[in-house]
Amino acid sequence: MSETVWLFMHIPKTAGTSLRQVLSREYKEKGGLETVYEPSQVDLGPNQKEAKVYLGHFRYGFHSHFNKNTRYISFMRRPEDQAWSHYNYLNSLHRLPSEIKDFGDFLHHPYGNNLQLRFISGIEHIDGKEWEVVEIAKENISRDFAFIAPIEEYNKALLLLKRKLGWHRNPVYQLANVQQQKPMLSQADYSMANSVLQPEIDLYHFVINRFASEYLQDNHSNLDLEIFNFENKAFRLLDPYYVRLKSFFRLDSKNS
Repeated sequence: MSETVWLFMHIPKTAGTSLRQVLSREYKEKGGLETVYEPSQVDLGPNQKEAKVYLGHFRYGFHSHFNKNTRYISFMRRPEDQAWSHYNYLNSLHRLPSEIKDFGDFLHHPYGNNLQLRFISGIEHIDGKEWEVVEIAKENISRDFAFIAPIEEYNKALLLLKRKLGWHRNPVYQLANVQQQKPMLSQADYSMANSVLQPEIDLYHFVINRFASEYLQDNHSNLDLEIFNFENKAFRLLDPYYVRLKSFFRLDSKNS
């Protein structure tokens, strides 16, 4: 069997920008990381088909562009939080369609209506068949996903991915693309999202249970996680200074 091509499916607002830091360090000298975010790239396939790792806003079905063995890797987020974060992020960039006036409109728009379910199922038009699509998404995960985890267990998931994929570098990261002034999700908006997103919530619990089982089966320890949490905090504090120093010495060597 040919070497596996890893397809990191980045569902919006599920820590994909932070993950890109980890993947860029790990794969920059080992076949390359291709990022696929432009619609033309997703629709027509990647520009660089020899890369071993792809990260982007592609949905299930992207593997059809490859004549190679492919496996998906992805993260999900609690559906109410993902929808709220995505709504506020697009709103802050003034990128919401004019027909969306509030969060309720967003939940019934393709940007917000069970978006994670549609990514994983690969089916865009799910109205009236949401529960059927949930089962298709579960089948996709069981058959074609090497790994999927809730971002609420992000550090645990990164450690497990490191072992699973044989990463040589520590998967430390800076928090990225995080809104600092995002409004709190009110109880009314939470209840509304919880009602609309029930199919996706069912899929989310499927992912939680699958990840919990996989994590328990892995040869891990709580000490590993504690050490990684400490290392990641240190990285967040020191990395900006390290980057500045590296840039300074690079410039100084050019001027000498």
